[in-house]
Amino acid sequence: MTTNERNMTDHEFVTAHQNLVHSLCQRYATLFNGIKHSSGADYEDLFQVGMMGLLNSRNG
Repeated sequence: MTTNERNMTDHEFVTAHQNLVHSLCQRYATLFNGIKHSSGADYEDLFQVGMMGLLNSRNG
């Protein structure tokens, strides 16, 4: 993580990197579609989990 990223607020960090999470969600969308029917989850659920992972990686 760069010094600039360390100085960002959580909101700024998430805004700056949310496209990365969307990209990863799209990459794994076909795999996710396989379990979507049994779990009831949708793309937004996958995106939310990705965003939580993004914040955890920053704070962890």
